[in-house]
Amino acid sequence: MAPQTQTYRGIEIRYGYSIHDDQVHAHFDLPADREGKSSFQRAVLTRLPEAPFRPGTGHIQGQIEAEVLTAACTAIDRYLDHR
Repeated sequence: MAPQTQTYRGIEIRYGYSIHDDQVHAHFDLPADREGKSSFQRAVLTRLPEAPFRPGTGHIQGQIEAEVLTAACTAIDRYLDHR
């Protein structure tokens, strides 16, 4: 299966099946851009639980394509909503 792409909340998710480990892999790049946030808001946000990913490349793998894509979308949501 050739790699495919899906865009979610403006972030491109690249995913595909790997025959080497019999897993579906999804990769996405999380933006470091934090414009529009005041320093007070950042101070408040630091007390919230951290998102599982930081700016840069995220990676998720699993057996089922739909579950991997759902997990990638959830990780993107958590990152964007908690940064």
